[in-house]
Amino acid sequence: MTQPYPLYPSIRMKPLPEGGSFTEKIIAPTLEPVIYELAVSNPTWVFEEMNQTSGHDKTIFAKGFHVFDSKQNPLGTIVLERNYGKRNSTPWVFEVTNRRIALSRERGDAVVTGNPKVALKAVRKYFSAPTMTERVDVIAQGARHMAYAASIDARNEYENARNKVNPAVHAYVTANWAQVLDSMKDFDRAIAETIPSLQDAHKSSQSMLDQINAKQHLTVLIDGDTYITHDGGTTQTYGSDDLPIGIKTNLGLLKLLEAGKPVLDVGIRISEHTFVLYKGAKNGAVI
Repeated sequence: MTQPYPLYPSIRMKPLPEGGSFTEKIIAPTLEPVIYELAVSNPTWVFEEMNQTSGHDKTIFAKGFHVFDSKQNPLGTIVLERNYGKRNSTPWVFEVTNRRIALSRERGDAVVTGNPKVALKAVRKYFSAPTMTERVDVIAQGARHMAYAASIDARNEYENARNKVNPAVHAYVTANWAQVLDSMKDFDRAIAETIPSLQDAHKSSQSMLDQINAKQHLTVLIDGDTYITHDGGTTQTYGSDDLPIGIKTNLGLLKLLEAGKPVLDVGIRISEHTFVLYKGAKNGAVI
């Protein structure tokens, strides 16, 4: 739970830790004018205190902030760090970073400077609402991470169950599943009966990951009654009435599921309003 900073309600500070000896929290003096300047020149931005702090006597100094726009899109971070560089350099440096900065640099992922004017210039240049391409890239990255995690989990569950089946009959199980089920003991049978579904889950998550890596997927963002689709080259906008039946059918299924669970030949739900669908999905819902 954060609370507004005096004079600047868009600057959100975390409360003082309970039971400690500190009596106040302020923005670190070197960072304060930079944050104030940005708060004044960008009144719709919100500055959320990060965990970077230091303490002296009874005062805690906030040394880092997440920055968001009015729609809660993350714009980047600004952090004040101790400078362990040259002896004659400034004792503190500003680290300004976001995804755009990281992608634009060959070395490092942040603008690091002891000059507050340079830090402000970097924020003004790189901190703005994400473009559609950037939003799609972030969604695809999230889908890739989810599919990878789901693939690992599904593989582990599948292999764990499979390994509990008697190794001596495992090869025979693959070719003669029904007969083997009838010949197993109750305990082994219960485990064995889960293997097909676990194998399907593993296949689904791996297939989703392969399609994302090959960029053979369709990203869908839902904004109210508007559906925005992006296939890596073309962005299209639909209303609920003219949304293609394949997309509508697969979205309807994924909306019933929690995020991060790939569905074979359908897709994966990333969040409440974002989805990644297979291209050429089956089950009568071809995209």
